[in-house]
Amino acid sequence: MEEQAAHPATTALCAAPWPLLLSRLGDTLMLYLLLHASIFVSLPNGCYLQASGPPVAQASALLPAHARPAWLQLLSTRTPLCRSCSSVTAPVT
Repeated sequence: MEEQAAHPATTALCAAPWPLLLSRLGDTLMLYLLLHASIFVSLPNGCYLQASGPPVAQASALLPAHARPAWLQLLSTRTPLCRSCSSVTAPVT
């Protein structure tokens, strides 16, 4: 059997302070938080990875066009989220 490395989001959510939050919220509220809140974790290269919640790129569909911030509109393109994360791209909606 081949051993695979854990996904960075899984690794981050298993490290402090997430276990403490789980112990205080309980399973039900923690699951709700993970499913419904967009949680981002910092990566060693200074980029951020969305670890949970609905994709931020889809959030722009909920806002009228004039209220969409420029950074949110960029997420609907296939441009990197930051210069050093050239392999991390936002999905096209």
